[in-house]
Amino acid sequence: MKKKDTSDMSLGIKKSELVEWSEFIMDVIHVIEFRAMVLCVLLVAR
Repeated sequence: MKKKDTSDMSLGIKKSELVEWSEFIMDVIHVIEFRAMVLCVLLVAR
């Protein structure tokens, strides 16, 4: 029983890490999209 509890704990930690990683990746994608949009606007504005 105790062994199962520890495995559940580690699984919970992995899930929260996965959520943090997915949020981080989404933030990076948004930054890249924003920079690409700004570059396009600057190129068109010339």
